[in-house]
Amino acid sequence: MRKLEKELKVTNRNIDQESGFYHIEFDFGGTEYFLQCCLKSRYKNHKITYLKQIDKNDTGYNDGICGDTNRKSLEKFGAEKCLLLLLSNFKKAN
Repeated sequence: MRKLEKELKVTNRNIDQESGFYHIEFDFGGTEYFLQCCLKSRYKNHKITYLKQIDKNDTGYNDGICGDTNRKSLEKFGAEKCLLLLLSNFKKAN
């Protein structure tokens, strides 16, 4: 994992509980890339709130808004490397 993080320099991590997304920005060879996935949601008192947890049942990393955001990164690095990067940086964003 350390080799991965040296290759892809993470420049920003953010857990946005208002929008329900976790994202990271990283640099590779002078080009900026983005990755984003869904946070776990909870419906209570007719209101949706987002927890500081990745939704393991529906990360959304490869479809919808996240899929559009992640397309460039997925095409360049592949799904496995992108998911590892998202997961390994999640604790650092807290």
